Amino acid sequence: LSANQERLLFYSLFHRSAGMYYQKYIMDIVGEVQVEYLIQAYRKVIHLHDVFRSIYTYRELSRPVQIILKQREPEYCYRDLSAVDDERQWNDDFEAHDSQTGFKLSYDSAIRLHIFKVKKSQYKIVLSLHHICFDGYSCNVVLNEIYDWYCALLAGEALRIPEPLPRRSYIDWYLQQNRIEAINYWKEYLGDFEQHGNFVNRIIDRGANNSLHIVTKMFTIDEKLVENMTAFCKRKAVTVNTLILLAYVLMIAKVEKARDIVCGTVINGRPEELKGADRLVGIYADVIPLRVQLKQPETIDNLLRSIQKDIAIAKKYSYLSLMDIIANTNVVEADFQHVINLESLVNQKKSLKHFEITNMELVQKSKYMFSFILQNTLKGYCFRIEYDEKISDETVDRFNREMQELLAMVMQENLNFTDIMNNAVFDK
Repeated sequence: LSANQERLLFYSLFHRSAGMYYQKYIMDIVGEVQVEYLIQAYRKVIHLHDVFRSIYTYRELSRPVQIILKQREPEYCYRDLSAVDDERQWNDDFEAHDSQTGFKLSYDSAIRLHIFKVKKSQYKIVLSLHHICFDGYSCNVVLNEIYDWYCALLAGEALRIPEPLPRRSYIDWYLQQNRIEAINYWKEYLGDFEQHGNFVNRIIDRGANNSLHIVTKMFTIDEKLVENMTAFCKRKAVTVNTLILLAYVLMIAKVEKARDIVCGTVINGRPEELKGADRLVGIYADVIPLRVQLKQPETIDNLLRSIQKDIAIAKKYSYLSLMDIIANTNVVEADFQHVINLESLVNQKKSLKHFEITNMELVQKSKYMFSFILQNTLKGYCFRIEYDEKISDETVDRFNREMQELLAMVMQENLNFTDIMNNAVFDK
């Protein structure tokens, strides 16, 4: 296993009863769906990727291993509920047959497909899975391949999809990386960091129990703001992700009243130098530290360039797991109770001609108390915030509102970070 897989397996076993890392992608479909062809397309994609033919074993072993089976029958079910008056019957059926079952990774398949016909020409499709076999980037690959196979089967055509890179190729690459060099890089990058964050503690509004109950809110980003961000980043030769990262860091700095910030940043984890890695399906996304030091009179332009440069260099050493980074540097696990995810983006914008996906929702349980996620939905770009219920809805609403205000402010010319920090300070 990669270090990331080991971490997910450990937390899954440790929080077995909590359904940790259980995920479900729920899609609303309008149109006529040829269920038989859809199931055939799903079967072909499952057989194509070795991660879906895997089991994970750890008993009586010094380290857990992933065993890739030569063949495995995909798990799926179809139910026609169009004659049932209760529109939520599909969810009751799903909860009874899937959510309560979970995944026993030592022998279960880690992915299951459920198709419910809820009305004439209306369907609910649920892809339930364990996070150890799937990340947000994988979702784009798999859904696109299923749809391409579905279209080919409808047309009676052969489809040639190149063989994906075997998991073994990535593991071979991973084992060749220079661990000592990576440790030295992170030691230097984080060496004198001392201002350990208390962002989550500052925004907790209620309760003091240690259990996590994650809830989700979606916030549409103003279209005009998106247009301005795109134009601004083009002028400054930085990515939109870099701009959002800076705004997020400034929000954390305002809440913590700190000037040396470390936050967890999700990257998709596919090495650019490994040919075919862009089609890897599995859990490759991981969290790396981003450190931003706010020093007077630092300009916004300099901060943007610095963040973009730091992320590009850090990705070269992202094969070192977050737990190993923590073990070898001054950062602590509490610094990563919150993360920002701009790269494992589930893109719902694919043009479809046989039916329409009117809504798509990801439901999951996470070990992070606060996750800030950029999502490209059918209704445009959104901020998706997943947070522990000990943080109030009002606090999350305010975080989103001030985040969007902060993005607009950052794009004003000739500002430095102190101009922003002194404006509309986010107090509890």
